[in-house]
Amino acid sequence: MIEKGNNADKIQAEKVTIGFYNLENFFDTKDEKGKDDEEFTPNSDKNWNLKRYQIKVNHIGEAISKMGKNRLPLLVGLAEVENKAVLNDLVESEKIGKVLDYVHFESDDRRGIDVALLYQKDRFFPLVEKPIKVEVFGEPHFATRDILYVKGKLKNDEKLHLFVNHWPSRREGALKTQHRRLAAAHAVRKEVKEILTRNRNAKIIIMGDFNDLPVNSSVSKILKGKKYRSVKFDEFFNLAYLPYSKKRGTHHSREGWSMFDQILISKALTAEKGLVTEDVTCTIVEDKSIMFYDKRYEMYRPNRTYRGDKYHGGYSDHLPIYFTAKFNN
Repeated sequence: MIEKGNNADKIQAEKVTIGFYNLENFFDTKDEKGKDDEEFTPNSDKNWNLKRYQIKVNHIGEAISKMGKNRLPLLVGLAEVENKAVLNDLVESEKIGKVLDYVHFESDDRRGIDVALLYQKDRFFPLVEKPIKVEVFGEPHFATRDILYVKGKLKNDEKLHLFVNHWPSRREGALKTQHRRLAAAHAVRKEVKEILTRNRNAKIIIMGDFNDLPVNSSVSKILKGKKYRSVKFDEFFNLAYLPYSKKRGTHHSREGWSMFDQILISKALTAEKGLVTEDVTCTIVEDKSIMFYDKRYEMYRPNRTYRGDKYHGGYSDHLPIYFTAKFNN
């Protein structure tokens, strides 16, 4: 746990965006010991070289800049980040321009991909940074991404609690792996319960790639993510419910669109004072510049970096999401 602090003047009323983006295999080009990252090296079948890596860095910066009409977000959670080196390159890229800083911890994930939080360093000041382990009953050797918890202070002295998630995948089957995502949900809920016990008006944001849908038990029952704005103090308003109900999503496969990327906010963020949500839903960044037209499906889909080992030079197989908030006196 890392404690930090900062004194700042009060912020004027303004609109900000808060988002999440799964970057899909944001690896550097080095083979790091202890990580299953060999396919993302210059000598691999993917031929993941410095030029392709730099294109990926610039693409990610471009996509993030599109959250909220080309305004850099106040906060953005990230998934599938390899290490601090790639984050350093990202925040120094042209579109980010050193406006954002980051919080990141290395996890025990087999592939070495983690979550991270980007934040505007002159508007948000981390106070507590902590990785949360996901322990799966009956699988003591199972390793997955940690959940990132960050408590920070805004320039109006408000405190924000953020949880950035990338829950275990469905690769082995949705039902077969469900218990792992339930374990991740319980880990978040335990932390949330402690926060709300101390302050029932705490402003909490839970974001991430849950590898589950808004209606799955992990999200709807354990996290108490609801589709209605008028939630109880210990429930969360799931901003992803509306696009999900309209059969929209952030990731496309043979089964169609899925809404695994979600943002949940606590009741205090729907109040009238301080930082409050302006949206009743999260916005999916569907800019055609980060998508491609797939003739097979006769539609635009997320433009990923690779399809198998074939290089496409795209962005990610996920689309970014964000919501707009404002500061009320």
